[in-house]
Amino acid sequence: MNNNKFNKEQHIAFINRQRELEDLRLFIDKEPAEILFIHGPKSSGKTTLLYKLFNQLEKEQKLDVKFLNLREMVTEFSDDFDYKDFLRMFFQVKPEKEKKEKLSAGINVGLFKIDAEIEKNLLQGKSDPFKVMKEKFIQLRNDGVKPVLIVDELQALDKIYMNNGKGKQLIIALFNFFVAMTKESNLAHIIIASSDGYFLNTVYTDSRLKKSSRFYKMDYLGKEDVMEWLLNLETYSRIKDYTLSHEDAEKIWDTVGGSMWEIQDILTELFNTPIDETLALYKKKIKGFIEYYIGTDMRKEKVLQVFLENETARIRDFIPGGIALGEIHGLLKDMVRNNILYFDPTAALYYPQGKSYRWGIKLYFEESERNSQSWKPKVFIGSSSDTNAKKAADIVKGYLEEDKDIEVVVWHQLFKTTETYIEGLSKALDKYDFAILIITQENYKQSTIRQNVLFELGLFMGGLGRHKTIMLYAENPKPKLPTDLGGIHTQTFSSAGPLEDNLKNPCAEIKKYILDPYEEEIRVLEVWKKSCHHIYEALEKAPPDATIRIIQTWFPDLEEFIEELENLLTKKNKRFKFRILLIDHDPEKDDNHFDILGARIKRRKETRESAMKKIADSIAQFEDLKKNVEDEWEKSKGKHISLDLKILRYDFLPFGPYYQIGDKEMFVGFYLNYCSSINAPMVKILPTAKTAWHRFENHFNKGWENSKETPPPDNSTGGKKEKTDENDHH
Repeated sequence: MNNNKFNKEQHIAFINRQRELEDLRLFIDKEPAEILFIHGPKSSGKTTLLYKLFNQLEKEQKLDVKFLNLREMVTEFSDDFDYKDFLRMFFQVKPEKEKKEKLSAGINVGLFKIDAEIEKNLLQGKSDPFKVMKEKFIQLRNDGVKPVLIVDELQALDKIYMNNGKGKQLIIALFNFFVAMTKESNLAHIIIASSDGYFLNTVYTDSRLKKSSRFYKMDYLGKEDVMEWLLNLETYSRIKDYTLSHEDAEKIWDTVGGSMWEIQDILTELFNTPIDETLALYKKKIKGFIEYYIGTDMRKEKVLQVFLENETARIRDFIPGGIALGEIHGLLKDMVRNNILYFDPTAALYYPQGKSYRWGIKLYFEESERNSQSWKPKVFIGSSSDTNAKKAADIVKGYLEEDKDIEVVVWHQLFKTTETYIEGLSKALDKYDFAILIITQENYKQSTIRQNVLFELGLFMGGLGRHKTIMLYAENPKPKLPTDLGGIHTQTFSSAGPLEDNLKNPCAEIKKYILDPYEEEIRVLEVWKKSCHHIYEALEKAPPDATIRIIQTWFPDLEEFIEELENLLTKKNKRFKFRILLIDHDPEKDDNHFDILGARIKRRKETRESAMKKIADSIAQFEDLKKNVEDEWEKSKGKHISLDLKILRYDFLPFGPYYQIGDKEMFVGFYLNYCSSINAPMVKILPTAKTAWHRFENHFNKGWENSKETPPPDNSTGGKKEKTDENDHH
């Protein structure tokens, strides 16, 4: 991609829809005799086509176009919008000095203009809105003007009832009105655009409506049109700042196909980001949507699995998955409403919402397959480019791979010639579980390790953590190590004699270090991070003043969690209250207490001392979070605001790790009898699962009532003791 300068000003492209424009022109030129339903997957350009058509026709014919984009309109109202909101959508009081409006993308375009008295009667239920609209159409016809009513995403009105819930379903009344205006009285053209195939299916299977309707499918752009667009960006999108090669255009087509708005999104990103990175991130984002949507519902997974082998599917294709037919219908409807799948009502076919969602489904199952297999730790080996260092790196690789328990890559096998060494190292952070940096005598300068080597060590320590960064260095002479390298695993080797012999024993120790804690520690981190992904999303969606309730033995990897919380509290205006229960490190030994910590550390292969340290570290990091957040709030608000954080110690046996995000979402883990509970997945629970929700919530509340106040174990920074409010658990 050739990129000259930064300028984000763009133009929404309109690509070769001549056939569609001609078809719609023919429809408008005829007498109104049927309702036109334009359907197709999201981002296929339905709305853009209609705007283009009527912008052209307004110059040629006397038209009055009422364009009601309900997808935009309903966002102005609450989620429980009602009949009065419908009236405000369709009708608008005329200003005293009204100017002729032009068609545009604004949501108030072409509303039915009425005077204040009629509005009052409509809101009071004294006037019939459909009679008012019919009178407007008749008036326009008498003035020689052709009325056209376009409703985009009509299904937004699906749950509204007439007369504030006292009358029949609004959408049925609307359909009756549309039939009357077209087939029965030939007064006005009615066009309905929708990407909800399930909604349109109710029309398609209704014999009366089907006879009064025409269905027109608007699909994605074809490859030829997409290539024409992408290879001529200045012509179609007014982009002068970069051009795309034929290979670049092929990559975009392979990722999103002919989805116009997705292509537009990608073109915007290309002002800042290289094309390969942009497309990889886009696929990853869609995979994330799929993962979040599926959650822990394996029925959804079984339904989507059908599309690994099939471009399209019918109901019968989902039956072999072992799900009841009624459940299949419900799942498919939910997937269509959530824009995961598209349903074509005229062909009774389901398929993913474009190429990007095919990628998302494919990547989701590829990752699931990798996670379900026997997973091996991945190790990156870095060294200098000196002959001796490269030789040492290859020898270490050979030793570590002997038993095929570890996957190893040496830096010179990985890096591209077009990128710098540091760029390659940065990419390695996301792909590998451990990093081994080999330091030979060539890397010393008067017994001091060179600055560039220290920088690389710091890069991996920051990206992977100290305990996953390993330094293997020559000890003749022993270099001076900075005190900041404390905590990383080190091994030494002699520079005298054959390298193969000198590296054998240190490699055996490194292999033992990687594999021994791997079953417990590394798998815990992977499961924790995957659970955290969902918890972070729940925290971001939670109300600013939500109470966050947590039960943990201790936190297996707290830094990322703390960073996420600090970001939400200081940059996203959250004012969460925290109620945290950590395991009691030193319960009283009497008939009413037993050693919960002892039972937990037995399963985790921990010592009491290491467990106490982890509990202390967890408390200390939350106390640091409190201080940092309060400092930031004071800087921004000019006054001290306290973060409501309370940590108690429990000595009961909880069901498992527990995260309750306000009153919206809950995540619960399991204590298992054969391994640490954090090796088990967490289950997401919504308030609609009333029995489960209330039982777990009561479990926390009772535990909070009977738990002790901190101070934490020794060697913790601790925090000021706070008196527990007995109502905090409510």
